[in-house]
Amino acid sequence: RTNGTKTWQHVIGGDGGWTQINQSSPNIMFGEYQGTGNLFRSTNGGSSFSYAGSGIGGRNCFLPPYVIDPGNTNTVYYGTERLYRSTNGGTSWSARSGDITDGGGAIRALAVAPSNTSYIYASTNDGNVAVSTNAGQTFSQILDEHPGWPRVTRELFVDPTDEETVYLATAYFGTTQIRRSTDAGQTWEALDENLPVIPVNVVAVDHRQRRLTVYAGTDAGLLRSVDGGDSWHAYPPGLPNVPVIDIELDTGRERLVVATQGRGAWRVAIGYCDGDWNGDGTANTLDVLAFLNDWNEGDAGADINGDGDVNTQDVLAFLNDWNAGC
Repeated sequence: RTNGTKTWQHVIGGDGGWTQINQSSPNIMFGEYQGTGNLFRSTNGGSSFSYAGSGIGGRNCFLPPYVIDPGNTNTVYYGTERLYRSTNGGTSWSARSGDITDGGGAIRALAVAPSNTSYIYASTNDGNVAVSTNAGQTFSQILDEHPGWPRVTRELFVDPTDEETVYLATAYFGTTQIRRSTDAGQTWEALDENLPVIPVNVVAVDHRQRRLTVYAGTDAGLLRSVDGGDSWHAYPPGLPNVPVIDIELDTGRERLVVATQGRGAWRVAIGYCDGDWNGDGTANTLDVLAFLNDWNEGDAGADINGDGDVNTQDVLAFLNDWNAGC
């Protein structure tokens, strides 16, 4: 692992549409413009595009969401008021589900579980959140009256190793801003303690660390928690104070890419330092104090050696990491 340079780099300017790139065949990509079925595909890295929305119909949320199945890149899903599916890379489409809205809305977010692609989560712009466990044939409602932005969002994030662990952001005031479910939406817990009371447009979670690292794209920039939502900080300084509307957590390349409303896209390295307990980018005495506070309270994250018990051996293990620096 490497810490990289924790400063933002501006990588593209302006506003764009909703784009998906086939990660196993990067020359294949999709782009769209507003309206139902206005989907286009390139097979030559973007040099040219052809229409790829044949068979799609229904209501839309301005820019309908679509997603490439992480387990089979020939399968693509697209949301109107129902889920559409293509099994030939976008050449043709057919309706996969019935209407999952209350009769007048449209799907605004889709997420397919990487560990089990039979699990598909969807949210609608009339307040429904639903899950399918049979690759979109049927959906069960798991939340209602969920407010937020009426257009396309990335408000759903599924744990890459557990199809039943899902996170939900809420782009609204006066409500739970980030939720987590570990049972496919049957129950939820809030992860927004001490988060500023601002809309959260998108959420992404890194599970590789000892403690849960949560990224929240808010109307006031990007915030990060390294303790599962107990505390938050801007990460890192340098990103314009504008709404963050999309996050791509690219763990394979150790980088985070965000899209903003009006200031383009930005990227930053996300290498980690085990001695940086408070997540401010430096291993110093503040980290020792923060760790000892968690250790004294018996926080499960303070079980550094993973033996199931928070004890003095964990203090020694942490101090070894801290002494190594960043």
